[in-house]
Amino acid sequence: MSAALLLPVAMGTCPEWCSRWQCDGSMWCSSGKMPAPCDGCNEEDSRSDATLSHRLDAAIMLANGAPTASFAPPKHCQKYLLMSFGRSGTTAISNAIEVLTRSEGTSLAHELMGGNAREFFQVDDPVSTARSYLRRQCASHPTAGLTGFKFKPFMDVSASGQPTESRWAELMTWLRNNNASVLYSHRNALDRIISGQSTVEVNNLHADKHWHFCSPGNNACIDANTNTRVTLKTGDQLLSKIREDLLASERILIMLTRYRIRHHAVTFEMLFDGSENEQLATWRGVIRFLQPWRTDDDVSTGAVANALGGTIRVGAHHQKDRVANYPSVVGTLNTTEFANLLH
Repeated sequence: MSAALLLPVAMGTCPEWCSRWQCDGSMWCSSGKMPAPCDGCNEEDSRSDATLSHRLDAAIMLANGAPTASFAPPKHCQKYLLMSFGRSGTTAISNAIEVLTRSEGTSLAHELMGGNAREFFQVDDPVSTARSYLRRQCASHPTAGLTGFKFKPFMDVSASGQPTESRWAELMTWLRNNNASVLYSHRNALDRIISGQSTVEVNNLHADKHWHFCSPGNNACIDANTNTRVTLKTGDQLLSKIREDLLASERILIMLTRYRIRHHAVTFEMLFDGSENEQLATWRGVIRFLQPWRTDDDVSTGAVANALGGTIRVGAHHQKDRVANYPSVVGTLNTTEFANLLH
């Protein structure tokens, strides 16, 4: 991206919309000038954390509406990414989308850029990695609806939606220029923290089994996850971790908007925890985003159930059954804006 899109570093009050503003190529802003109300913006997001959770909810709902680019996706080999942080149900989502979009065999759950931060930052040329992989997948599956992969965005992104490393900025530009469709999935930040710590503890006890994913019928794996209780840090440490999680998600959505990448956002809860009708409406929205020519009849309750047939949800549903020091966690969050994460 050109320097014209970078926010000036200055102290002062920053209107909420300034972080999403982009120069449209006009002469007056081509050198980096911002609209006058944004002159006091601080690159390190100076907005109050008092509305952070609500800001993210609003950003997700905005990205859950009309696609952000008007091109018509191709019916075969559409370039696609599922972008999300770990422990957000992305393997189940990927497997279901593979079935629902008639893309069987394309390995949409593959973590091309790595499944953890260490692997992620070892990718020297993300654009070449993505280009060559998607080309091979399309050659192998020319009639598949989608070719793509899971992408965990471990890179640093500024408050204005700019990746701080050029290689990741170049990948975003490539995605936009190649009409890729990005599905962003977010999960309740506290649930993600609980799931992450539970995964570490289960894997430490069963290091040879990779039991953070359970196959249907593997009762030993399911029981190990269901019976694992974790003890979370509380107080400022927990609040800081939640704030970091929500800010990271918000900045990813700002980045996708800034780079004008066609994207759609959902939450784990919308896909898996709502009523049957709410879940069905969300899945239909995902498929309409990816394949606008498909009808709701193609995405029936039965079709979604079939697509999710191999999915096993492990761990207790209620947080109090998974967290040993749950009263302390409630005490930390109950008087903050993050109280809505408790259930």
